[in-house]
Amino acid sequence: MVGYLAPDRGPDRGERVVATPAAGRRRGPGAGDVSGILVTGGTGYLGSLALEALVRAGGPAAGQRPGTLVSLDRRPPEAPIEGVTYVTADLRATDLPTLLAEHEADAVVHLAAIIDPPPGMDETTLHDIEVGGTRQVLDACLAVGVDHLTVTSSGAAYGYSPRNRERPLKETDPVPGHPRFAYSRHKAEVEVLLAEARRSSPQLGQLVLRPGTILGEQTDNLITKLFTGRVVLGLSDTDVPFVFVHDRDVAEVIARGVTERVTGVLNLAGDGVLTLREIAAIEARPYLPIPPALLKGVLRLLRPTGLVRSGPDQVDFLRYRPVLDNARLRAAFPGLPRLTTAGCYARFREAHRG
Repeated sequence: MVGYLAPDRGPDRGERVVATPAAGRRRGPGAGDVSGILVTGGTGYLGSLALEALVRAGGPAAGQRPGTLVSLDRRPPEAPIEGVTYVTADLRATDLPTLLAEHEADAVVHLAAIIDPPPGMDETTLHDIEVGGTRQVLDACLAVGVDHLTVTSSGAAYGYSPRNRERPLKETDPVPGHPRFAYSRHKAEVEVLLAEARRSSPQLGQLVLRPGTILGEQTDNLITKLFTGRVVLGLSDTDVPFVFVHDRDVAEVIARGVTERVTGVLNLAGDGVLTLREIAAIEARPYLPIPPALLKGVLRLLRPTGLVRSGPDQVDFLRYRPVLDNARLRAAFPGLPRLTTAGCYARFREAHRG
């Protein structure tokens, strides 16, 4: 297992990756020369939205042959999308080169990830899924000659440290992860794998996406629970900034990235910032800022009892939120994102009223 990556060794230090359509490989809807597209994690929350966007952008609905848009996920779809071929299997147990060859896939979208591990999942298994799965996808793409790979990394790859308070983070900033957050640490390891592949195998075009907090009308997770309690808990030494990006904007970036063969590393974030203090005011709920040292002490006492899932180290998740610069996103995808951070939250709030 790869260890914690030092902050001064971001994978793209000294390497310029520009988000522009790959020369000679631009393929818009109806162009007729896109073969197959494989989406891992295709029955998940983001995967389903990405498949819908791909169908609209130029999948089977645009006249391509059946079977060119393939979902690979261990879970069957709750609501199958017309024109999508579903393969229900664990990525780690799948012969990916054979699957890619069978469907003549020349593009892969790798979305399979675990943000909130189920109780009982150990670190080794989680690492195998997050990092090992990405390595497996990379190897398969190179083995069969796939020419475009989209991977969702995360703003969490930047880690949670005091430098995040200095300014919005750009794609050229280091991505060290955080030593005690598995998700953040694994995303940093994945970024190293991808950067190494860009250098050694430039024939595989990559679009690496680092979203902030993805928020949509139906989003329901540990982060949204911060906003919906009777009291909004914060920290006394920061107002806890969040940058949101709408889930359908993310799906649109993925679809356009594939069909237009965009390559590069992109932050995904709506314009502006909303702090927990501002969210509490919007919701007309009390805002309770807690000293970080006190919160760490409480979590240290409660974690062994099983009453809370967070440990003291996770206070950094709130204390040093990464705010993402989205200038490169806007340049690569004119018109996106459609919603600002405040607009994302307004949509979420309207859907959850009552």
